[in-house]
Amino acid sequence: MDVLQYDAILRVTYLTQAEGGRRRPIVLGEVHYGCPVSVNGSYYDCRFLSASSSILIPGHTYEIAVKFLSPNLVLSLLHVGTSVRLRESRDIAFGHVVDVAKHESSD
Repeated sequence: MDVLQYDAILRVTYLTQAEGGRRRPIVLGEVHYGCPVSVNGSYYDCRFLSASSSILIPGHTYEIAVKFLSPNLVLSLLHVGTSVRLRESRDIAFGHVVDVAKHESSD
């Protein structure tokens, strides 16, 4: 069985509803949650593999392991400290990269 390896770990703070963010928390594990991640003004779709909590509450900060759907387009842009934003028709969280996985080449 293949287990997905994360591409990056992001530390993000979710905006509250008053700040224009989500009204309800995100409950991980019920569905495969994902959203576009903004890096340098471009958006890349990802899926959350795990987080420091199973419930992501607006106004709180979490570390989230993500897998990009097109890693070849985004991984060269990611470095520790790179700013990111998570989006659901509007920005819902902001933060930065805290780790980038070192995948072995398949050549």
